[in-house]
Amino acid sequence: MTGMVSAPDPAPPADNPRENQAGWQVAAAKQVGRTHIYLNRGCEDYCGHDQVAGGIVLAVVSDGAGSVPFAAAGSQTLCESLLSTMRQFFAQGGQGSTQGGQGSTQGGGGNGNQDHGQALAAQIDRAVILGWIEQARQDLQAKAEQTLSPLNHYAATLLLVVAGPQDAVIVQLGDGATVVAVDAHETEWHCVHWPQHGPFLNTTYFVTEDDYAEHLQIEFYPHPLTALAMFSDGLERLLLSEQSRSPHAPFFTKIFAQFRHCQRSQTAASPGPIMEKILADLLDSREVNDRTDDDKTLLLIMR
Repeated sequence: MTGMVSAPDPAPPADNPRENQAGWQVAAAKQVGRTHIYLNRGCEDYCGHDQVAGGIVLAVVSDGAGSVPFAAAGSQTLCESLLSTMRQFFAQGGQGSTQGGQGSTQGGGGNGNQDHGQALAAQIDRAVILGWIEQARQDLQAKAEQTLSPLNHYAATLLLVVAGPQDAVIVQLGDGATVVAVDAHETEWHCVHWPQHGPFLNTTYFVTEDDYAEHLQIEFYPHPLTALAMFSDGLERLLLSEQSRSPHAPFFTKIFAQFRHCQRSQTAASPGPIMEKILADLLDSREVNDRTDDDKTLLLIMR
């Protein structure tokens, strides 16, 4: 697999890498691409994550379209709106209104009253997810009106994960990808949705398009997940093999081993900040920048 990037070498694994592990751990980093530095555009990727009551983790990654003037604002607004709406959804027990939007004052969980044993598939369906996205589109439209711009000036892609103790929901619109571990040792990995590319070179699909729902991909995983990674299109050629249409498994095995090592050696509540520094250094390394000049985001989730 040419062009693949190597993850940092982890420490030797413990006998039981998940021993004393509680809940979800998340680490994320993003770095501006060299082309964006040259064009003085800044990083137009954005990501966010949160955890809510019931042992549920929420994560969103978005890449603003490089061809539009408000790409960075588009990706940020999309992520923040979706997280706010999802928080409110779960705070209301998974049954309430999805009209959270950016104005929601709901926190990151802990007060929700949903049944902790209820599977996500019993709470979330395609209509619910479309409702979340429609709220985000309304927030994007409000931004567009503030700048007297059309909605497509805020075009952005979408990767979304909702994972709980029993199952997970994984959503994609556009390029980038989400990969999940399919074995207990995290040596085999599966790309949930292959990156979507449009009918022309260097094109994809965005939430701002009128027909976005026709391209929206949703996967319901009916079993618990232990590790998954989300990344923007700047890392596609490094982390996916187009020839075999599969993830570069050694990278993900090593990066999650490093994450688990941080967890075992960390005395504080979360190993996230340590791992985020490792990810940021990796994404800004010469090894990565020699292979991609685009913005790149990598978000890891494990338990």
